[in-house]
This record gives sequence, C-alpha cells and structure tokens, in this order.
Amino acid sequence: MNGVGREDFSEHMRRLGRLSHPNLLPVVAYLYKKDEKLLITDYITNGSLAHFLHGNRGSELDWGKRLRIIRGTARGLGHLYDELPMLTVPHGHLKSSNVLLDGDMEAVLSDYALVPVVTASAAAQVMVAYKAPECVAAAAAGKPSKKSDVWSLGILILEVLTGKFPANYLRQGRQDNADLAGWVSSVVCSSTSRPRFLISPRRRR
Repeated sequence: MNGVGREDFSEHMRRLGRLSHPNLLPVVAYLYKKDEKLLITDYITNGSLAHFLHGNRGSELDWGKRLRIIRGTARGLGHLYDELPMLTVPHGHLKSSNVLLDGDMEAVLSDYALVPVVTASAAAQVMVAYKAPECVAAAAAGKPSKKSDVWSLGILILEVLTGKFPANYLRQGRQDNADLAGWVSSVVCSSTSRPRFLISPRRRR
C-alpha cells in the first residue's frame, strides 16, 4: 500500500474509520511505516465465506443462509457506494475470502476501499475489480469503472449458488471460458439446446 504518502494514507484511514454499517468490518486502528502498513479490525467468529464454500463446510449453508449472505453483501456494497462516491471502485476487492461471517452468519465485508492507497500496478494485479470484463481489454492500464464492483458481486453470487471456485481470482487480468462466468454461460447454452420435457404434478391420493 505505497500508492500515497503518510498524510494522504492517514486521511483515507480516518475516512474508512468513520464508516458504520452492520455489513462492513470497521477499521479500528492502523499502522503506517515505510515498508509496512497494517489495518486493525474486530475479530469475526466464523471466518470467511470462502472457508465455508470450499473447505468442506458447504453443507452448513442452507439456501436461507446463502440468500441472507448475498443480501448482506449487497447491502454492505451499497453503503460503500453511498458513502464513498468519489471512488471509482468503492470496494475493489470483493471476493468470498473477503466476505466474513459473524456469529449469526451475517455477511461482513472486509478489505474494502483500498484502491486509493495501493499502487496502480499492484491494484491491476491483485484487485478483483480489475479483472472485470471492461478491464480485460486494457488490463495493463487497469481502467475499472463503478460497474467493476457489481461484476465482482455477480461472480460472488454465482460462487455462492454453485459452490465452484472462480478461477479468475487467480489469473492476472485474464478471462476466458474456464472462469466461473464462462462455465455458467456454457451450462445455460447446453441446457437450452436439449429437449425439454413437461413433467405433470403427482396426483393426490
């Protein structure tokens, strides 16, 4: 996080510290050093959504919990858009490992709004929003828009619904049919090409 100097970094951290929403993990303190920056937050009981989806705990997430997690994630993201309109990507790094689950299995977003303090080259490599379709054509330049966070939310929703890990998180600005969105699209296309059978409801006895 060497995108800005100490004064601008401190001002941005104070801005994040003023945010208050049940679906956002608050920044309670920070440390600024030349070679190290640390953010201090509260401890969240159940860890990350990724741990549940991909750590053999998916059976603990029934459809009601999954819907509640998606709803909470969307509300937290919406609050960032309302409170940080000056940022092109108010979150910038929305993925399942940055969605934490509290004791009531409510979604709490972490690692948000850090694009302004991260160098442009590092943001283009690691920030999920920079892997949105509008950024792929000019991945080296890294030109996300406010739609980039929404794309990340869509990928997260697909991940919650399918349980599949989005491989595009691991790629640096690349996107092809091997990613989650491409896989879902291929499944939809193949299903529409198959004959459909009408199944009548069972008669009551």
